[in-house]
Amino acid sequence: MKKTFVIIMMVFSIPLMISAQGLTSKNGVPILPEEGEWCLGIDAVPFFVYMGNFFNGNQGNGAPDFDFTGAYPMTLYVKHFKSPTWAMRGKLRISYDAFTDKEFVIQDATTVNPDNMVEDKAKRTSMDIVLGAGAEMRRGKGRLQGVYGAEALFMFGADKNKFEYGNTWNPDISHHVTNFGDNILEEYEGIVTEDKSGTTLGFSIRAFVGAEYFFAPKISVGGEFGWGPAIMSEGKGTMTYEFVDYNQSTGDTFINSRTVETGGESQFGFYMDNLSGAINLLFYF
Repeated sequence: MKKTFVIIMMVFSIPLMISAQGLTSKNGVPILPEEGEWCLGIDAVPFFVYMGNFFNGNQGNGAPDFDFTGAYPMTLYVKHFKSPTWAMRGKLRISYDAFTDKEFVIQDATTVNPDNMVEDKAKRTSMDIVLGAGAEMRRGKGRLQGVYGAEALFMFGADKNKFEYGNTWNPDISHHVTNFGDNILEEYEGIVTEDKSGTTLGFSIRAFVGAEYFFAPKISVGGEFGWGPAIMSEGKGTMTYEFVDYNQSTGDTFINSRTVETGGESQFGFYMDNLSGAINLLFYF
């Protein structure tokens, strides 16, 4: 416990020890960005979550990583400094989720063993991509630098749900089909096999303001917030479902499949956002 406390205190004291040195390192390396330099930035939230887990009493917390997930949608950005006080910048954020839910239900028409089970499966995937470009200005005479500017953002997203069933659909024994929450259609007396949303496109122009603190030469932590108009549009999607159909000629019933369009939507407004991550880690070279 003492060792852990000492390590934590050392980590948090590094910025304070370095801040007493001035704006160059021991070897005379400038700490702040210079004309012609590039910057690579990443979202530092996973690392701060990992450090916070030291205090939650859990054991076996996994090491931080930079996976492109919905929980931690990675933001990557690059800057090119035209002068020490302004830079052109680009941004890429990718979020991807793939989730599979497997459930067991009783097999229909089992004569050998009434306890036989079959598997129902729901596969859900979603992806969101944000691309941005803009200009950044900064001011400040010390390690703490204020940043501000404007940028344009383009957004793309898509979602898909796919369902597989161990039993053939029969509304009379619907309890032998898993209800995943959005796969049973009472109005059609059917079950969904695939549901694809329309492509979501968005565009935004935002002004942003934030700050960076250079705790080491050419390395800083920072964050920013933005505000501006945004428009989002979701196109039409498709849904495929199975249902019990009736053959009027023979009087027999059979399982049929049908694909229908689903409606889209649009949205416009002015939003306060934080597409750069709550805390960023930036490297200048």
